[in-house]
Amino acid sequence: MENKIFLLFACDAWKSYSTLSILMATTSQRKMDDAIVNGIRAGNFKYLGESGEKAVALFLESKNNPMVDPVQRYNNLEYAYIIITQDGEQLG
Repeated sequence: MENKIFLLFACDAWKSYSTLSILMATTSQRKMDDAIVNGIRAGNFKYLGESGEKAVALFLESKNNPMVDPVQRYNNLEYAYIIITQDGEQLG
């Protein structure tokens, strides 16, 4: 099985495609999650409507919950959009 590729974009609150600006591409989910935590702390992203350390705590709690898959966790971000793909997979 091929590695997943995680793409992190900054965007508006509605995740409009016209506002997507790529920030990072990685095959490491840990690096992606670290970038998200850093983005929340910097005030660039929100999580479940929260900001700052409360948002970081909620994100990390969901990360450690086996009932929450990465797609669900990433969909709860505001001002960030994540695409999880594989090498050679066509997007859009």
